[in-house]
Amino acid sequence: GDDRRLTVSENLPALNDPRAEDPSAGNFSSYTFTFDHVYSEDSDQQSVYNNTARDAVLSSLSGYNASIIAYGQTGTGKTYTMEGEPTPRLRGIIPRATEEIFGYIENAVSERKKFLVRASYLQIYNEVISDLLKPE
Repeated sequence: GDDRRLTVSENLPALNDPRAEDPSAGNFSSYTFTFDHVYSEDSDQQSVYNNTARDAVLSSLSGYNASIIAYGQTGTGKTYTMEGEPTPRLRGIIPRATEEIFGYIENAVSERKKFLVRASYLQIYNEVISDLLKPE
């Protein structure tokens, strides 16, 4: 529903006027974003993994390619969300996904099944792509 949409517009009066049909009318720019979930500062790493990343991880176990992207300003928690801390409760998306993938493989062992796991951990900073798993 509308509770999962956010509209950003230069035309603030039109955004606040319920009679306005198009907030971008005229020379104003408006952008509408949709989102699945908003986390508070009290959200725990397990909830973030379950709500955001787990479906992508499980689909990769069915043979689909999956990507998890953390985007935002410096200092907003992207690295913490992806990596977390070494304690079990504070582990981020990457260690949780790795554990889930290799746990699945370990439990699905048979002579007829083979698994190939490929992972990238990329950073785009100032329009330069770096592979954080293979620093140069």
